[in-house]
Amino acid sequence: MLTLIRKLDECKPLLYGDRDWMTPAHGVEVVARMTASGRLDAAAHVLPGAGHHAFIDQPKLSEDIIVAACVLGGGGGGGGGGGGGSGA
Repeated sequence: MLTLIRKLDECKPLLYGDRDWMTPAHGVEVVARMTASGRLDAAAHVLPGAGHHAFIDQPKLSEDIIVAACVLGGGGGGGGGGGGGSGA
């Protein structure tokens, strides 16, 4: 787990719940800004059935996204995804 946490500095999967009080559209905007500034390993993921603490509401899906992005070399995960779309 510590290795995974260290790799989070290199990849930036942003997790939002589809019931989050923070709009997933904001996450998509943040990803666009990070990409424009040269931080290419970024992606927003909208998790179905999750609120603001998506990692608690959808722990397995959150883990799958983070592992794919940070351990398997998927960067930020390619945008959207997580079973819930990009929320654009």
